[in-house]
Amino acid sequence: MCYRSQDYFHHSSRCTGNSRCMKCAGNHQSKDFPKPTDTPSTCLHCTGNHTPNFMGCPKNPLNRKSFLAASINIWSDPKALAKVKESPNQDTALKPATQFVPRSVQHSQKLPSNQEAFFN
Repeated sequence: MCYRSQDYFHHSSRCTGNSRCMKCAGNHQSKDFPKPTDTPSTCLHCTGNHTPNFMGCPKNPLNRKSFLAASINIWSDPKALAKVKESPNQDTALKPATQFVPRSVQHSQKLPSNQEAFFN
């Protein structure tokens, strides 16, 4: 969380947003908080009674569920299971996308006798 704009997923050193107070959600930096320090905090994301960096904030994107629950279990579907279990079609006309073809190496210069025996 950015401690300058109180926004998520960037650091204050890279922030281009306006300064927002962590304590009262005002348009000033937290160090310039004009009210007494015992004033209750106000979240600028949900206006709750906590600071914006509170992990339990309902607007915190890390608290969202990433994936929706599946409506059905696909593995209990007999048609889907049969399709997964069937063997893949073998087409003999298909060639692999890459094919290794060995070829002889031609040396451009005469190697010393001790290396010549090694490479031959």
